Amino acid sequence: MLLITHEPDIAHYAKRIILLRDGKIVKDEPVAAGPGGRGEARRGGREGMRSVSLRTVNIVKVGLRSIARNKMRSALTMLGLVFGVGCVIVTNGIGNGASVSIQSNINSLGANFIMIFPGAVTAGGARIFSAQSSLTEDDAHAIKSECPSVAYVSPGARTAGTVVAGENNWSTEVFGADVDWPFIRSWNVATGSFFSEAEVKASAKVAVLGNSVKQNLFPTPTRSAR
Repeated sequence: MLLITHEPDIAHYAKRIILLRDGKIVKDEPVAAGPGGRGEARRGGREGMRSVSLRTVNIVKVGLRSIARNKMRSALTMLGLVFGVGCVIVTNGIGNGASVSIQSNINSLGANFIMIFPGAVTAGGARIFSAQSSLTEDDAHAIKSECPSVAYVSPGARTAGTVVAGENNWSTEVFGADVDWPFIRSWNVATGSFFSEAEVKASAKVAVLGNSVKQNLFPTPTRSAR
């Protein structure tokens, strides 16, 4: 490293001094390790470190004396710090918990699924919904086989009705779906199992009950409820 200076005191910290005058080298000699040389610089460095250490110790002592002299103020300050840090931690925890809860609700609804409703017709230049369905199961199979980005497909039909079990009945919504429906909506069956492909092909009389329907139709655990 080359240092250009007009101060001889600063130059003595280098290992070699080259003196220039009027563009000519007048003096070129190494710096002797002695008074005013590198040895003194090292001592100066050690003394500087010692001075910094003493200053740090003095600052700590003054701080401790101030805390001991104003005990009530120090206690209130520490209490405020504890409450402040605690509030920040609690707030972060509530925020993270709310975020996890919202994400869980979104996942339970199905975060990446598309519902296709049939029966859109054009009337007066506007497309409106019609009760007439134009989609079939073959359309669902075609979507699954011809769209590689689609993982699950389930045709569905929705209606309202009254379900009866023994002496109990309950008005609810009845939804017909395929075996892929729980994977699409990220639903887990609490007890029992979802109907299988074989049961769908055999048109078996099976149903999956929601929790509200189960509690109203089967208030006490029975073999039929299971």
